[in-house]
Amino acid sequence: MFECNAGCDIIFQSSFIFEAKKPEWCKSLPFDEYGPDLRDQIRIREGHREAKREERLKNEKEELQNIVAEAEEERERYQTERKNAINNYRNALDAQTQQPPFRLPLNEPDGFVFGKFDLTPEKMLEIRKRAKRVQEHQMSCINFNLKREAEERENRIKYEQEVLEKTKKKKVPTATLR
Repeated sequence: MFECNAGCDIIFQSSFIFEAKKPEWCKSLPFDEYGPDLRDQIRIREGHREAKREERLKNEKEELQNIVAEAEEERERYQTERKNAINNYRNALDAQTQQPPFRLPLNEPDGFVFGKFDLTPEKMLEIRKRAKRVQEHQMSCINFNLKREAEERENRIKYEQEVLEKTKKKKVPTATLR
């Protein structure tokens, strides 16, 4: 163990690497001389911190004010656009009430009405005949399609049977040779 010769009460454990070396820095430090400088440095550092904090708060406040101003501008723009839309709609309604659209004439006295007396028994008979012809035509189309589909199915079955017979004939001689 080493003791400081300069009057300080600090005791150091000796290291196993540097056993013979005595501490050189253990002189009595003049704290009275450096104390005010250290206090000034601390004050300056705290002043810088305070200035940075104030600057940050000021910037945040300005940002908030800018955001509020932008929101107010957006709200005013929205309100003016809405007022303009309402005014345009109101003007369109006023124009329609001042100049009503073209309307059909009022009721006319009873007289000849087109098609009122056109439905006679002869015409009814003609309409029925035409409907019956349309129905017969539709039924004939349906029957024709059914016959065609049946013929196609039969032709396909015949073809498949022919192919099957041909393959059976070809296979029979080869199976007997084995």
